[in-house]
Amino acid sequence: MLSKLPDFKRSSFMLLAALFFTLSACSDDDTYYDDDGFDQVAECSIVGQNRFVYDVLDQWYFWEDSLPSVNPDNFSSPEALLDSLVANAPEVDRFSYITDTASSDAFFENGEFVGLGFTSQDINNQIILALVFEGSPADLAGLKRGYEIVSVNNIDVATTLAAGNNVDFGSSTIGEIVDVVYKDLAGDTFETSIIKDNLSVDTIPVSSVIDNNGVATGYLHFYTFIEPSDAALANAFAEFNSANVSELIVDVRYNGGGLVSIAEYLAGLIGGTNTAGEVLADQLHNSKRAAENDRTIRFANQTNALDLDRVVFITAGGTASASELVINGLTPFLNVVLVGDTTFGKPVGQYGFDFCGNTLFPVAFETINANFEGEFFDGLAVDCPADDDLFSELGDVNESSLAEALAYLDTGSCSTAATSPKSDKTQNTKKNESAVIKQWKAIDIH
Repeated sequence: MLSKLPDFKRSSFMLLAALFFTLSACSDDDTYYDDDGFDQVAECSIVGQNRFVYDVLDQWYFWEDSLPSVNPDNFSSPEALLDSLVANAPEVDRFSYITDTASSDAFFENGEFVGLGFTSQDINNQIILALVFEGSPADLAGLKRGYEIVSVNNIDVATTLAAGNNVDFGSSTIGEIVDVVYKDLAGDTFETSIIKDNLSVDTIPVSSVIDNNGVATGYLHFYTFIEPSDAALANAFAEFNSANVSELIVDVRYNGGGLVSIAEYLAGLIGGTNTAGEVLADQLHNSKRAAENDRTIRFANQTNALDLDRVVFITAGGTASASELVINGLTPFLNVVLVGDTTFGKPVGQYGFDFCGNTLFPVAFETINANFEGEFFDGLAVDCPADDDLFSELGDVNESSLAEALAYLDTGSCSTAATSPKSDKTQNTKKNESAVIKQWKAIDIH
């Protein structure tokens, strides 16, 4: 969950949370004062930027009382300072970050990014494609879900991952050429050169109505909570209503979050009259911000809402933030069933603060549901474990996770022998241990 606050120089807008004051540190004045009275150095030297980051965290950081006493002037960059400031948080802060404003705004406002057009999974020192966006350079080059990336620009993937390093797919530059060697599902090897381009994310790559033993069941693969998602969700649920859908499967296995406003919309579309007016979530801030900024988010009864009393979510380690907010918020009111694997574990959100062409996104609030449940930093456990079947297409009724979801809706029980009660947040110890050191990414696309 990310967000922005009223800029004094341009109109405000909603990102991942409800409130987002965009603070500009690059004015012509010597000192910048926001509406709370604390000042930042306005020039964009390293010292000026560091002091801005320090002041913002001092006021807004959710774990503000854990901030160490440091001199911001002594750090080589705002990023280095941020790493030092969040190091003592009571929960491992793998969420606060700094990014360039232009690319962040382009993605969250318009779904635009520069890249090849795919997401992937790192499995046993292999990169396996998980989602290839239709019409992207990767798609036009012939890459598909389940294909393995063997090398990138003559650098061997297996060797790189085995050494604990990330595979470098290059910069975010339109026209950059990336040489790729890959294997298809048959194991045949191919070489291709892919040219990066400016792309638009399809936030709902797959939406369909499945006849599940005579029951019209909606399937929605939802990729990210950004502004274009509003229209995409409206269209998808209009189609579900036209098809008289009475059961729903929401696939958020790769959905790392996004705008809280879109989370509110999706939750209302699912619950409809069964949840209208109820508490979806409370947003809670630190002691300095609580009186002014704490707020309650309530469900709305949206047009074309399905009025469900049961919903299945397909989840995995990539399910985070706004996705988890929807799941956690619906749980007190609906029979919410999770199929797949434990979610990432991000019960906190950020606001964005602009400075010198960059945006600082510090953790600024936590969310809890109507039953005061939150703090799921180890993730939300699943009811029915299932594999992410990378060698079957998303939406294929035989794909492992979707097949399990359909079986549950048909029989009311998991088809696998193992079950994972939601109260047991430590059920997948190996995954949870690795998740502690895995950094959350707001935009995780190549």
